[in-house]
Amino acid sequence: MVNRSIYILIFLCFFGFAQARAATQIITLKSKVFDNERSLRILLPEGYDREREEPYPVLYMNDGQNLYSAEDSMTGQEWQMDEILPSLIKNGNLEPIIVVGIDTLSYADRANEYLPWPDEYLTPYIEEPMGSSYPDFLEQEVLPLIEQKYNVGKTPRYRTLGGSSYGGLITLYTAVSSELFSKYLIESPSL
Repeated sequence: MVNRSIYILIFLCFFGFAQARAATQIITLKSKVFDNERSLRILLPEGYDREREEPYPVLYMNDGQNLYSAEDSMTGQEWQMDEILPSLIKNGNLEPIIVVGIDTLSYADRANEYLPWPDEYLTPYIEEPMGSSYPDFLEQEVLPLIEQKYNVGKTPRYRTLGGSSYGGLITLYTAVSSELFSKYLIESPSL
């Protein structure tokens, strides 16, 4: 059910289905891997229960700043996750899940963190991008923080990673270089 529903979610995000906006929480993550600080944007399902017996699955999304607000987005457009997910859950098309948007700080930081190898077409060119460290960043910093703070599953079975463009590329790289996640949402990866 989750796999089909994620495709429905992405379809609706790109084609403008909108409902009432759900509230998000923002927490700060100080990264030792990338030596910077960023926000994680958490979207909890309505009725989130910290004591629920069955832990919640989590969709971790790269480019978290683009998920919920056009004002915060690097492109001026949002994916409308906070508008679409509650409707899909309420209508029974998707089980209650938590979405964790992982922000990037700027276009330069985005390329540096999402590219596991140099992109000869990138201007300005980055000779040694740090994308090969992204799975370590997820494993050592993002996952432990979320798994300590929220009632989520702590095994790959409960985890999905997604992204588009460079975010899709680093999702694909993480899929082939680690076993942290069991599902992947890869949109238009920059190959």
